[in-house]
Amino acid sequence: MPIKRKGTWHMISEITLISGIDPKSKIMNRFEEEFKKILNNKLISTKFQPIVCLTTGDIVGYEALSRGPETSIFENPLYLFDVAEKLKLLENLDMLCREKAIFHANKLSLNTKVTKLFINIDAACLTYTNHNKGETKSLIEKFGFKIDNIVLEITERTLIRDSNLFYQTLAYYQMQGFSIAIDDLGSGNTGLKHISEANPQIVKIDKSLVENINKSFKKQAVFKMIVDMCHKVFHSTVVAEGIETVDELITVKELGVDWGQGYIFSKPF
Repeated sequence: MPIKRKGTWHMISEITLISGIDPKSKIMNRFEEEFKKILNNKLISTKFQPIVCLTTGDIVGYEALSRGPETSIFENPLYLFDVAEKLKLLENLDMLCREKAIFHANKLSLNTKVTKLFINIDAACLTYTNHNKGETKSLIEKFGFKIDNIVLEITERTLIRDSNLFYQTLAYYQMQGFSIAIDDLGSGNTGLKHISEANPQIVKIDKSLVENINKSFKKQAVFKMIVDMCHKVFHSTVVAEGIETVDELITVKELGVDWGQGYIFSKPF
């Protein structure tokens, strides 16, 4: 079903893949114009979703979720990052999202001593040779956050082209004191190789494995294997993403998950 946005946007199919649009087409020119306006004017907003300890029920962190303007198709982060990649402006967008996440978290007083701030970073950005490794640390210090309360959540939207540089950059961030989380384990791009090479402090299991897990013994078997491996081999904290029902919550808790995230606790605010 098509969706409608305000402003200059017309009807655009939800299943339209921006990556498949001809770069020279008129619609791509409009996407580029709108995207650069967002980038130049820093029109990125941030929502936060709590991450909860399944043992105590306490909030242990917040994931920062970046969005474009509500009046734009780029409110959908899939479109936002897809166009950024196509325009070769992914690193610019990624850094702006980090800046906004830290700014808004500080504004909402989320920089407490007992909660962590999860900041999403596109894995591809860690493989750019001109990647500014000190900029994130400067932003953290500017807004009064402590590095050991910051989790860099690595999301792999596309295949990593230079694995060696990727792992070297991750190691550099860990040496600075940042924690690393591997996002979406169990989804298409994120594999076990990242966990074995990156030594993440936190592993987040994709919501596709969590959905209706209470109804599938096969899912439970795979899920339990992943949790045990993360705990026993890599000594990582395990987060289940996308928990929406009580039955899902009970099941992932029984399977040994440490922390949970999803609508059952709170929608992004």
